[in-house]
Amino acid sequence: MPDGRLLVFLYARICDATGKSIGENRLVEIRADGTLGRLVAVPLKHPLETFFSASARAGCAPSDTLDLLGEAGRTIRYAKVRIAS
Repeated sequence: MPDGRLLVFLYARICDATGKSIGENRLVEIRADGTLGRLVAVPLKHPLETFFSASARAGCAPSDTLDLLGEAGRTIRYAKVRIAS
């Protein structure tokens, strides 16, 4: 993030209230002391199971926007996620 925070975007397989297995994307902050912030669900219509993101390690400037390219099922999809501070 531009303010120096480190966030992780991930795919998780969970059970819903009825016990059905579903996949969803989540976002979590890794704080400077190594502890984790609250896991937040990212409600994508088609959750990305595998993905690539633009990152500072790839030469991109820190941003409050995630640009993601990945696979949802057997389809390649793009998602743009703006992170509110």
